[in-house]
Amino acid sequence: MITAIIVDDEKSGRETLSFILEKHFAKKVQVLATGASVNEAVQLIGRHNPQLVFLDIEMPNEPGLNLVNKVANINFEIIVTTAHREYGIDAIKAGVSDYLLKPVDIDELETSLNKIEAKISAKAETAVLKHMMNIVAAASPNKKIPLLVGNNKTIFVEPSAIVRCEASGNYTEVWFTNGKMELITRLIKDVEELLAGVDFLRVHKSHLINIEHVKAHLKSEDNITMADGSVIPLSRNMKADFLKKMNAG
Repeated sequence: MITAIIVDDEKSGRETLSFILEKHFAKKVQVLATGASVNEAVQLIGRHNPQLVFLDIEMPNEPGLNLVNKVANINFEIIVTTAHREYGIDAIKAGVSDYLLKPVDIDELETSLNKIEAKISAKAETAVLKHMMNIVAAASPNKKIPLLVGNNKTIFVEPSAIVRCEASGNYTEVWFTNGKMELITRLIKDVEELLAGVDFLRVHKSHLINIEHVKAHLKSEDNITMADGSVIPLSRNMKADFLKKMNAG
């Protein structure tokens, strides 16, 4: 169940959304508290640590989006609820998860909540993987890392056995020294975090490579040839870091 708070300067707005959530989504959302201002929201977030904040934008004292600048650690999702269309771009820049116009449409709200559930679930799974990695690294002299393959299978591999990783939508292809590939149910940035502290480098937005398995660098085209014969593009922004890594090696 998603824990949430509602922030709206109008009492009717808080009560209406609370009623909708209680009537239609009682098994999906638990409203912990409601507030009428950004400052009150900051206090409620600190007290309740919600997973979701329903946030009105246009309020008398200050704009609702100021909330993102007043909370040190944004570890919750935000759904904007407003009667004003014109704040959409500002909301996107602030990193909100969704933008619902008042009066709130039930179907649109359900879609938003499903999106939030998926994000929360992904965060939880990533946290579990990181915890598993720390346990395995501490207990194993080979410092194997866990990689989730599908929903029910986790494989444990030594980082040195990984040649490279390549983004594939919401998944990541992990290629090994034995020529095999496993499709991991994680974004490449999550795999990069799992391999933090090991000799891996994100040389392109879609490619993470093991420096140990670099075979050649073609300067004229900024391509990297790996030990498995694959040719990886080198991002201009990462060229200096790559050359530094190779020189250090």
